[in-house]
Amino acid sequence: MSLLNRPSDGMHSVLVVIHNLICQEGPLPFQHVIELCSPEGCGDPTQVRQTLNTWVEFGLFTKSNDQMISFSKSLLKSEKTRNNLPKVARKLLLAPENNSNLWVAEGTGSADFTRSVAWLLAQDVYQAELASWSDAQLLLQKQTNKSTTVIQNDTRWSGLKAWSQFLGFALSGKFPSGVLIIDPTDAIRDVLPDVFKQHTKMTADDFIAEIAKSIPVLDSGNYRKEVESKLVEHGGWSPQDANNLSTSLSRAVLRLIHEGIIAGENLSDAGSRLRLVGRANKVIETFSHMRFIAN
Repeated sequence: MSLLNRPSDGMHSVLVVIHNLICQEGPLPFQHVIELCSPEGCGDPTQVRQTLNTWVEFGLFTKSNDQMISFSKSLLKSEKTRNNLPKVARKLLLAPENNSNLWVAEGTGSADFTRSVAWLLAQDVYQAELASWSDAQLLLQKQTNKSTTVIQNDTRWSGLKAWSQFLGFALSGKFPSGVLIIDPTDAIRDVLPDVFKQHTKMTADDFIAEIAKSIPVLDSGNYRKEVESKLVEHGGWSPQDANNLSTSLSRAVLRLIHEGIIAGENLSDAGSRLRLVGRANKVIETFSHMRFIAN
């Protein structure tokens, strides 16, 4: 099982349909779900079956001994709502139990997605022009060696483009057509209440550390560090200077500040400070603390 091979593992659009059905109707027989989501002449039952089986494996749904499909009992009530599907799906895909080995091509849950999106978020968002598989392939060849496979082929690249946008890590640009814009703003926005918990302000260091716990493909997250170590080992990629955020995380923080959801502060007696980086690795903002505004 994996995620990015959409012909075999399913599609996010089909997942939305299945999820909405279970939200509305509650537990249903497996075959009934297939039939309702792919009426004769209007859908592909194979895609529905593959998507459903994949997300049973990832822990979103359960299939009982009598073939009834329902939401996993481990999910909170709030996690079963339509609006929270991307957040819950992202949490499951990045869970340790679905990433036991980040570098095995098949049979390791969502590892193909996790290592690929971690690689994507490690790129300079102002330099990486990823409009096609050939663009991504050239960049991968520069940054990795033959023994390190991040994205296997054009099929997985198409899967990464689709899932990274659905899960809040990227956007689709128009110029050039189909270019993937690396931007984790939506993913970070989702977890801010969990990051701040009962607090309204925290040090910038703690802010980044908590985000990395919730989304470990971002700066200093476990998966991100594992991918970056491979890139550094090969020598075709350079990390940011100490205390500099990646351009992808910097972009997201700046957007959230602009939206009025968080605010950066500089306290004179603060210790370390984090620096937000823009084009040409230029430091454009520096903060010692982050404050949560939107509740």
